[in-house]
Amino acid sequence: MNTRGRKAKGRQHIVEIKQRLHELYPEFTDEDIIIPATSAPGEDMLFSPEFRKIFPFSIEGKRTEGLAQDYKFMEQAASNAGPHTPIVIMRSNRKPALVMMYLTDWEKLL
Repeated sequence: MNTRGRKAKGRQHIVEIKQRLHELYPEFTDEDIIIPATSAPGEDMLFSPEFRKIFPFSIEGKRTEGLAQDYKFMEQAASNAGPHTPIVIMRSNRKPALVMMYLTDWEKLL
């Protein structure tokens, strides 16, 4: 896939996240959740001060096939979770640990 195609795929992913945020928080408008230009440095989504008060997260969206192994870890966690929420805690050498969970489970926490 060429660079333009990869950027379009990544931007579409961010648009989908924005749509989900609007579904979760319908009282906020497009002016509260902004997607900057693809080439802009920094966060993938910018939030108004009012939205940031209830959503204190910084979003970095990634859509890549390089995460295929991570999905295997998540599938294993889900198959072992029973009635509980599956999470994967992973860590690389000299890096802090990361927590991975399904987006729908994370949305329930909000």
